[in-house]
Amino acid sequence: MTVGDLLKLNSLKGCRFVTDNVDEQVQVTGVNVMEVPDIFNWVNEGELLLTVGYSYRHRPEEFADILPRLKEKGVAVLGFKIHRFFEEIPDYIIDSAEKCGLPIIEISEDVVFSNVTREIIGDLLQGQVEKKYQDQFFLNWITGKFNNLSEFTRKAKDVDVDVDVDEKYIVLTMNMRLEMDSEQIRSLAYRIHRFLENESSLYITFDDENIIFVVAKSKCDPLINKIKETVMMISRRGGCTLYKGRESVYAYSLEESYKTALNIEKICKSYKFDKEVIEYKDVGIYALFSLIPQNKQSEDFVKMYLGSILQYDKEHETDMLYTLRMYLENNANAKLTSEKMFMHYNTIGYRLDRIKQILNMDISDPEVQLCLLSAIKIHDMFL
Repeated sequence: MTVGDLLKLNSLKGCRFVTDNVDEQVQVTGVNVMEVPDIFNWVNEGELLLTVGYSYRHRPEEFADILPRLKEKGVAVLGFKIHRFFEEIPDYIIDSAEKCGLPIIEISEDVVFSNVTREIIGDLLQGQVEKKYQDQFFLNWITGKFNNLSEFTRKAKDVDVDVDVDEKYIVLTMNMRLEMDSEQIRSLAYRIHRFLENESSLYITFDDENIIFVVAKSKCDPLINKIKETVMMISRRGGCTLYKGRESVYAYSLEESYKTALNIEKICKSYKFDKEVIEYKDVGIYALFSLIPQNKQSEDFVKMYLGSILQYDKEHETDMLYTLRMYLENNANAKLTSEKMFMHYNTIGYRLDRIKQILNMDISDPEVQLCLLSAIKIHDMFL
């Protein structure tokens, strides 16, 4: 339900906005009644706040002062009933509301607040039920539960989801860079959905660990930008990283795209990539390393090549493994390694000689270098 939908309710028939430049697309997620001075402790984001002005009937100028705070708390719209304690809404209250961007609906004397509350809650509950069925449809879509196009289109129609079956689709999972529990993920997903529900070719759902987006390939880049802008606007938890799966082969099955996005996210938990949108080509060789199971064979491989240097670092409290990593990642170039590590060339030379002794390997041999770097990457992922 949006702010604009409120005046379509039977219970608010004949009411009107008294503020200008009302954003009618703002979402309304609840309703509350204000008849106490400390209303700030009781309001929630997205609410229609109903009042007759009782608490401020003797000091109406203070009512104007609280409107910016109500806006900061996230109140979506104020419903002000006239002809009880105020014959009309004072201009200074309207001016204050317009300055802070809080819309005011002038409510006529015959409107019963309980009827307004009952109608809004009923509509919101109906919307929640519909969203629940749609979320299940989206989860079935991304996990490949539909067997053919006919079944998919029938189910989409049942839950009122409009899908262009001639499009290619891409699944993206989102990480907020800060730890969130499943309830916080669900809440944020619904808030993002409320802001973006009118975007065509964009579908939003969630699981216990991720917010999940399905976007049409033809509109992928602008929709990704819209997602990032929306998350930054409504979240106080910092930026986000999006993991982009491969495009679908069939519109009715996004399982491969979803699995790719999850695999990229898994890889990025072990290896850091400084990008806001990460896709399969960005993770490179790590995509292959992610397929290696964590078992005795992989542990033995790491131990074979790195066991001695790991033990040396532990016993001597040194960082020889880091020096080896930098040497290998800089094309086995000692000079470049010294520059990247801000160390004298002779110091790096000494360390490399010591590493050769510890490992008892020829670290200038390309085959040995490949095995050592692979062992380091596997160690990063599993150990």
